[in-house]
Amino acid sequence: MRVTGTMIAGLALAALAGCGGSVRQIPMKDAAGVEKVVDLPAGTLFGGASQQQAGTIAQMIADTNAVTVARSATTVAAAGRIETGVQQVQADVRELQAGEKRDEESLRRLEAEQKRIGEDVRQAADAVGKVDAAAGKIATTVARTDASVKQLVEGQARLEETAKETLDTAKKTWDTTRMIIEAFEKVSRRQGTGEVTVFFATGSSRVARGGLQERRLVEFADWLGRESRGRKIMFVSVGSASATGPQGLNEKLAKKRSEALLGVVDQYLVNVPHEYVKLYGTGDLYSPKGVGRAEHERYQHARLIAFFEKGQEPPLPAAP
Repeated sequence: MRVTGTMIAGLALAALAGCGGSVRQIPMKDAAGVEKVVDLPAGTLFGGASQQQAGTIAQMIADTNAVTVARSATTVAAAGRIETGVQQVQADVRELQAGEKRDEESLRRLEAEQKRIGEDVRQAADAVGKVDAAAGKIATTVARTDASVKQLVEGQARLEETAKETLDTAKKTWDTTRMIIEAFEKVSRRQGTGEVTVFFATGSSRVARGGLQERRLVEFADWLGRESRGRKIMFVSVGSASATGPQGLNEKLAKKRSEALLGVVDQYLVNVPHEYVKLYGTGDLYSPKGVGRAEHERYQHARLIAFFEKGQEPPLPAAP
């Protein structure tokens, strides 16, 4: 509540008016704001005081009023500054609250980002685990593959060794067979009995009836029957195949071709003594590799070598 100068003066006059009859002491402030105690005598409106005292009192009242007004203005200014300060504080508080709200939002975003990063880390860990598991399986597979490759290499080495041994045996067998055939050829040439070669169709071991090959075989048998003059005719039959199929199949085919000649010979030498000394199937040993069809057909045949009298055969080498 503000106190104006008029109110103070009124109060002062009322105090003076009510002081008649006794001396009163009133605290007041001078123009410098220093408090003083003034004695008011009893008596008149001014307590029986002199005109000088009344003037002094009035001046003191005026000074007190001026000080009060100045202090009131100061108080008002201070209150304004306080209010401004309070408003600034309130603004600062609001700004602080807004900053706290922003900080809370940033914190929530940070927590969400940390959660997402944690999930990414977990997924990455799972992926690494799967990769490690796959790597383990791959390592196991590689180890098994290495073991299998080692076994295959060892097996291949054994197969190569077996093939080499088989080839060596076949070569020895063929060398022996070739020596035997050459020995019979020498006896045949010396006696003049000779030989005949009968050709077959591809993959066949049958002598076609009434065909050229059968006629050639029959003519050879008839000639031997006339030249034998009671002597036993000895035969060596050697079958062959071309190198156009599997080796095992060619060996079987060559053996069947050597046997196919016997039926025809037996039919046309039914009354002539004869005997089969050896039957050979040389497979595709004679046939060259990597040649044309016409060249292969030259090796699809069977040779029939003849000589007279058992006991005339040459000494044969031992079988390998």
